[in-house]
Amino acid sequence: MNLTVTDLGIHLLRVIQARNVPFRLEQSCQIRRGHVNSDRFLVSTAKKHLGDREESILRDLGFPREGQDFLDRHRRNARYVHFGFEGRDRPFFKVYFEGAKTDFRAKEPIFSALKWDPGQPNALVLTEYHAVAADSFPALVCAVGRILSSAPSEFQHLLWDVLRPFASVSRTSDLRLLEVVEPGSPRRSFDLNLYPLGLNVHELGGVFRKLAAFLAMEQPLAEWLQRVGITQLGHLAMGQHRDGEPFFTIYFGMKAFHTLAEAS
Repeated sequence: MNLTVTDLGIHLLRVIQARNVPFRLEQSCQIRRGHVNSDRFLVSTAKKHLGDREESILRDLGFPREGQDFLDRHRRNARYVHFGFEGRDRPFFKVYFEGAKTDFRAKEPIFSALKWDPGQPNALVLTEYHAVAADSFPALVCAVGRILSSAPSEFQHLLWDVLRPFASVSRTSDLRLLEVVEPGSPRRSFDLNLYPLGLNVHELGGVFRKLAAFLAMEQPLAEWLQRVGITQLGHLAMGQHRDGEPFFTIYFGMKAFHTLAEAS
């Protein structure tokens, strides 16, 4: 697995490796108009593996004191912890706490995440991921349409092209649809888990090219697809960014590791 990340991204991987815990690493690429960011990844582990090392990991990543209330609210009942990095122009670290199970009736989010700029500790972004029931393809289409109802109409018109490949999936609930919101911002998006389908990223290349064409980003997408090669497709996220602009993100290639050398 060839990672292209900045020094801060390497720092995150080394911090995790120093704790000697097994982890899974998943990369992603986010595309917006005039913006491609493939210097992104998540490092995930079971909370039981971390023990009291979670606090020291966050300290080494410059977790801000202003985020302590977030930790107090969400980490106690978490089953998994995900540490994330976003590079490019303005790097961010992220920590996600994932609950023990999916409950469509619960008001509490399945994932709660906090993003921070290590250079500006007051610039915190809270993101919540709520499970949405979608036990049939029509229900999936309706749910995604509702989530993206405030997105530009031209972007909404692409939804059928995006979702049509999943029309024959017998149990769409296995894809675990999540609604993503950021309190206090216009961010509205969905996340669809595609790992159960066993696809590689190129098998949905036509879908990605249509989304990229809408964003006038066909060439950057083509270059990224060529670089990434044949690798397993993980999640597809799509919607309205916190700045109001449409985006889509491709998550891919989750693998299990014990050492940084394996992941490099």
